[in-house]
Amino acid sequence: MFKVMQKAGVKLEAQHYTMGMSSLARSKFWSDACRLLDQMPKATVQRNIINFNTAISSCEKGNQWQQAIDLFGSACEETHPDVITYSAVISACEKALRWQQAFSLFFSMAQVKVLPNVISYSAVISSSGKAEQWQLSLATFEAMLHAKVRPNVVAYNATISSCEKAGAWQQACHILEDMPKAKVKRDPRINC
Repeated sequence: MFKVMQKAGVKLEAQHYTMGMSSLARSKFWSDACRLLDQMPKATVQRNIINFNTAISSCEKGNQWQQAIDLFGSACEETHPDVITYSAVISACEKALRWQQAFSLFFSMAQVKVLPNVISYSAVISSSGKAEQWQLSLATFEAMLHAKVRPNVVAYNATISSCEKAGAWQQACHILEDMPKAKVKRDPRINC
């Protein structure tokens, strides 16, 4: 595709690489998306945070947590990671059951003054739940509420699941009962 564009006289820019990486990520070709990111400096195209976010997201979709962390390190050297960058790399760690890395990244957000969003909170809640750290999931959910980040159904379900797996039914029921008050639609098949 890029060769055709270049032959047509199109000067390739960062957004062209982002579109290519996005297309590859949707097709689960994470390594090809990373290869495109690597080619940018050689083509004298400056990489930006959107390029890195796209490549990190492709690694997350391809279950390549270590590659996502490596790209995150490069993003920190070349750009200023944003909440999307952090959320993508945290999600990659969550999917790989690397809950300690997910939390380390989550807590590092404060040091660089990047505010977590519902996606980053949900990813660390899910990560700790998968690691059977239900108290950590619950504390993170409560921190999310305290930070005035509105939980979505993913955050609620991850917290409820974490409590349920640990047999913490009272906490799970309390959160489940709170969903309608927060205007979050709950699964009608789940009851306390």
